[in-house]
Amino acid sequence: MESDGRYREIIENIEDGYFEVDLQGNYTYVNNYICRYLGIPREQLLGRSYKVAVDKDSKKEVFEIFNNLYKNNLPKGTFESQVIRSDGEIRTFEGSFYLRYKNSGEKVGFYGFTRDITEKKEAEKKLKQSEKQLREAYDRAELYKDLFYHDINNILTNINIAIELSEKYLIEQQKESEINEYYDIIKNQLARGAKMVANVQKLSSLDNSEMSIKVINAIKFLKDAVNFILVNKKVREIDIVIDSFQDDIFVQVNDLLNDVFENLLINAVTYNDKPKVEILIKISKEIQKNIKFIKFEFRDNGIGISDEIKQTIFIKRFNKEKGSRGMGFGLTLVKKIIESYKGKIWVEDRVKGTYSEGSNFIVLIPEAVN
Repeated sequence: MESDGRYREIIENIEDGYFEVDLQGNYTYVNNYICRYLGIPREQLLGRSYKVAVDKDSKKEVFEIFNNLYKNNLPKGTFESQVIRSDGEIRTFEGSFYLRYKNSGEKVGFYGFTRDITEKKEAEKKLKQSEKQLREAYDRAELYKDLFYHDINNILTNINIAIELSEKYLIEQQKESEINEYYDIIKNQLARGAKMVANVQKLSSLDNSEMSIKVINAIKFLKDAVNFILVNKKVREIDIVIDSFQDDIFVQVNDLLNDVFENLLINAVTYNDKPKVEILIKISKEIQKNIKFIKFEFRDNGIGISDEIKQTIFIKRFNKEKGSRGMGFGLTLVKKIIESYKGKIWVEDRVKGTYSEGSNFIVLIPEAVN
């Protein structure tokens, strides 16, 4: 019929693929688009199964989609599949299809439209990657900003306390040794501030794909953090014990690990009302999902953390919402740093079931592979 001829002419010239298959999935008709993009002549496609061009990983999925339409008499189906061209190139196609009926209403096959969306998928993939990189860049910028703000405030507070105590002792006789100690604290804090500025500047300029991860002796960093606490918290009696399974332990981190250890120790001292602050740092090994971690446990005899607060203590700005003295903000930074190492942190009761007997902050950091 003339109308059938005009219909076929339109189908042959549209910028989409058009196909017809019988109930066994064999092609009964394909237009020029499909032949051109598959690189297979029409005579080689007709009578053959759709599987001739569909990637093996897509065959089962495509079958189930068509079968679902057939069994449930759905008005329309859609699919996306990997297709192998005659030259071996793998392309991505998407399409929609419908049931074909005889005049009697009997189902005889399917017909549908399809198009090559390979470039579109690649563009979407690149866009998602760009969005991911932008998000990572933003998160890192936030981390460095918060780190800078938090540590600068700590440094300035320590310097201010040292100056006030020095001024007090200046009017008293035979207090030169105490004054010299506070001057040492001031110099130490100034050096720490300069180092922190240099680290933040260096790390913030790195490409997003890098985190400056390297192999570091965690024991050295831990001892430096302990010494920092003992030197700068002389107004308290503090006993810190390191219980490690070996003298040198190597992990994959960066210089920000020092901030992690210092923040955890500062919190253990700050949130402790006992006459004597006691902190046990237990170090062991742990394997989770075939990944080897070094496990650091910071057990203190402080005021402890209730179960309710445990759920929110690592959330940014927790301290402002809860009216605390700043613990949450520092721990937010600690969590971000540890997660950048692909590590983990959480808090438990030092004595199980009795939070008021102190806290146990647990940190897992990937062990350096030899």
